[in-house]
Amino acid sequence: MSSNQASKLREAPLDDLGDFGNAPVELALYELLSGPLDAAALKLLHRYQRKLDISRKLVQRYADDLGAAMSEREVSRPTYLGLARTFAAMAAREPGDDEDSRARLLRYVNSAFNCVDKLDVSDPYVADLQSRLDLLASEGVQCPNC
Repeated sequence: MSSNQASKLREAPLDDLGDFGNAPVELALYELLSGPLDAAALKLLHRYQRKLDISRKLVQRYADDLGAAMSEREVSRPTYLGLARTFAAMAAREPGDDEDSRARLLRYVNSAFNCVDKLDVSDPYVADLQSRLDLLASEGVQCPNC
């Protein structure tokens, strides 16, 4: 999504999102992933991560507490790709040198794989991402200090 499209999304009333549809979860995730991940943003990302890992999908609308799905329509493939890349980057930053770090690394990798499952793995970019995730997973399993 270009910055111009994102700007239009931010400025449009929720009932007039045009080509984007009524997708507040995608807008929230785009906003979240567009800036620095401070403590509040990281907490929200982890809530979406938990929702994704439990239900194996994200939909476009949830109740305010991210509990009940208010829509059956899943988020778009680009949203899954953005999340997969974010979770892969977060996994790569984990040193994996103790049990807690290793657990976070593997959770991020698992979440990224859950996103990749929604994508076309015949796409070379997605296939490359999947290969990198395989490497990260194998690093997470081999914990020398655990």
